[in-house]
This record gives sequence, C-alpha cells and structure tokens, in this order.
Amino acid sequence: MPINGIPMKKSVYKALRKAQSHLKAGELAEAEALYKQVLELKLGVTSNNHSLPVLQQEKVQELVYLYNQGQFEEVLLNGKIIIKIFPKAAVLFNIMGVSNGALKNHDAAIENYKQAIKIKPDCAEAYYNMGISLINKGELDAAIDSFKKALNIKPDFGEAYNNMGTAFKGKGKLGLAIECYNNALKFKPDHTECELNLIEILTYYIPKKEISHPIIWASRRIRETSVSYNNSKPFSDIKIAELYSTSSNIITDYKIEIDYPLSQTYRRNSVNINCNRHKKIFNKYNIIPKYCFGCYKVQIEPRTVIDLFKLFLLFEQIYLKKNNTRKCIIELRPQFSGFYKGLIYCSSLEEANIVSVYIHKMVFESIGVGIPVIIKRGC
Repeated sequence: MPINGIPMKKSVYKALRKAQSHLKAGELAEAEALYKQVLELKLGVTSNNHSLPVLQQEKVQELVYLYNQGQFEEVLLNGKIIIKIFPKAAVLFNIMGVSNGALKNHDAAIENYKQAIKIKPDCAEAYYNMGISLINKGELDAAIDSFKKALNIKPDFGEAYNNMGTAFKGKGKLGLAIECYNNALKFKPDHTECELNLIEILTYYIPKKEISHPIIWASRRIRETSVSYNNSKPFSDIKIAELYSTSSNIITDYKIEIDYPLSQTYRRNSVNINCNRHKKIFNKYNIIPKYCFGCYKVQIEPRTVIDLFKLFLLFEQIYLKKNNTRKCIIELRPQFSGFYKGLIYCSSLEEANIVSVYIHKMVFESIGVGIPVIIKRGC
C-alpha cells in the first residue's frame, strides 16, 4: 500500500500502523520500539531509501493535523517519541514549540525553538516563533532580536515585521512600531491583522516620520478635517454628519477596504497600566493585584451614536493633567447595561472625582444635558 504515492513493503506498512495503534492507546514504549525497528532496517527501510523521508513527512503531517485540531498535548506526547526516531528534524522541534506555546509553556517552547535552530541555523520560522514566546513572557528586547534574526534569513517575512511592531509598541516605541507594520504590508498587502494594528496605533499617535501607506495618508487627512470644539457652543449635529461623510469619502479615495472588528477606540498615554497582567494574576491566584485597588474610571454614557462621535472628538481635544487614557466604546457585552460609553481611567478615587467634575462640565457644554457621568471601579 502506498504512502503519498510511494509503495512500501507490506511488513513496513503493517509495523507503522501497529505503532500508530500503540500511540493512540498510550503505549509509548511499544510504539517507540516499532518505529526504531523500521529505522534500524529490520523491516527493510534504509537511510538511503526514499521511504525514510516519506515516513518522516507522514509523521510531521500527523502532528500538524493534531495541532490544527487543538490537540496540543497529543502533539507533545507523540512528538517526543517521533523526535527520538528523527532527532535531526528541525521541523519537529518547531511543531513541539508552537504546541508548548499554545499551552502557555513558553520556556519549554523556547527550548524547542533553540533545538530547531541548533539543527537548522537558517530556520527563520523557529526564530519567529521564539519571538512570539518571548513577547508572551514580556521579554520584548529579546523578542525584537529574535524577529530581526528571522528577517536576516527571510527579508520578506511579513509576519515577523508585524509582530516586531507589536513588540516595539509594547516598549512605547510607536514610531518604530509603525515602520514595522508598514514593512509588513509592503511584503503582504492583504495582512488584515497588520492593517488593524496600524489603524489602532494611529488612533492615539501621529507618526513623526513621513511614511507612505494609504492608511497613514487617510488618517492624516481625516485628522485635518476634524471638527474643533468651541466652548461657546456645543458640537453641531450637522458638522458631525459632515465629518462622517468626509471621512468615509477619504477612506474610499484611498481604496481602503477593511472590515474593522473592534468596538472601541483608544486615546492612550505613555503609562502602561498592564491590565492583561493584572487579570492573569486574578484569574490564576484569585487575588486582586495591589495596583488595581487604586484604579477607577469615569464613565460617560452618550444617548446616541451622534453623541458618541461628539464625545470622541471631545476626548481628542480636552486637556487632562495626566493625559489619562480614555476610550469610546459600543457596548456589545450582554451582561453590561448601556450601549454607548466613554471611559477615562484614573489612578485614584481623588483623581477620578476631579476628572468627573471637569468632564461633566465639558460634556454639558459640548454635547448637552442629561448625559450621565459616574465614577466606577476600573474593572
């Protein structure tokens, strides 16, 4: 019976199928012994025989199938045995690495990638995947170095540029992040995730360098046509409608076609409040991190989407002493009340009270009466 079109001796095929049965039954020692029998020529497969690379490829495909099915522990279980048979197959260590990464075993994943690189020093994918694990560990400098090594091997590696941009963004080096996203889109123009990363960063950062990309050009033009707040009268509904129409036309002019999935827009400051880390600690240990005790937010609840647009423009133009992070959202979570919201994050209850008084006055003057402004815990 052939495997991938290449005939195999019946005894070899029978041994391989029996080994697979042992694997499924968890009988690892028996499976390993059978695989070694094939490898050690007891069933007629030699190192010069084309069946050996075919056998290796079949094992790789099986692991990839398990990975795609989300069976990461099965990949690791089977992979440990297969690697003993093919200890010089860098691709196997790479598959083990991404499976460990999916299980959040980032240290083990990094060791897998190092093994792959030791076998195949020009394995760009292993350097790239190691960069992902290093980001997940919070080791951003090491991640950037790993992505650079991947790009030295494979200069058109769009994914490496995209994730290096994410690492630079995590370090607050937003200009370098935008350059990376732009390079990623040069090599992979249909990279939707990278386009979304670029759009997200442009909501709170204006590039200082001249960078040629339609999304950046469109962002600049939209900012130039924005409606300014005049404290002598509220934002005009007509002006908001005109801004929306003009912005839509600009996006069309630059042929930008993106199904933007996010329901919130940020205006961040340079302080990383690191909510993801705090949530991980809470979920893992069921304790509230110290920082969270002082975290409050001022919540504004616009009545209509037009009011939400006005609040977004207000957030762009008001002055806050600490330049607090703020965002406008369309509330899609069914367990939370309200539909349109604006949030301003504060580091203490005292600060939240000061911001609340100020923003209440600004909302009244620029949007109108009857819009709730309340103070809540950060999350």
